[in-house]
Amino acid sequence: MHWQWTWMRSQRLVPVWILASIIILIYIPLSDEELLARLIHQTTASMERGNDLMCYECNTLRNGPGCNNLSIGDNSTFVSKCKGDKKMCIVKRYSYTTSTENSTSVQRIWSIERNCTNKCEPGCIVIGERTKLYACTKCCDKALCNTATGAAPPTHGGPPNHHALLPVLVAIYRAAASVR
Repeated sequence: MHWQWTWMRSQRLVPVWILASIIILIYIPLSDEELLARLIHQTTASMERGNDLMCYECNTLRNGPGCNNLSIGDNSTFVSKCKGDKKMCIVKRYSYTTSTENSTSVQRIWSIERNCTNKCEPGCIVIGERTKLYACTKCCDKALCNTATGAAPPTHGGPPNHHALLPVLVAIYRAAASVR
């Protein structure tokens, strides 16, 4: 069998496969946790640290109007401990306005959702002309910080965001159309 040889500092010849094996062993993680830490750029210590974040978790469609305004009544039933990699709180607000030639209605909230999340992109998506549909998101990372209404400066997202929100926005549009 023919082996390739290389020089080491001590001037000894060492087969290339031995050097390659040593390099591979140095860079292979010792455990799944270390592998995961390297993939998501997070140290093992930070992964071991518990997630002690608390957020409000409710939905006006499921929990009623108490989720709309957290300053009214007892909100302790909506407090939830975030689990796993969900280290942010989020508020999503879905609302709409209707317009005629002479006026535009005030923005009406159709639904608010509050939750823990691992990914959050703040902003608003606005769709429509006579009936405008708004899908707004606010993010925060402090305990029980998701008390806001989800209002944010309007931004016009690209098509992928519109497709993800399409079922909710269609439901809002139908609700607004039935009010007229």
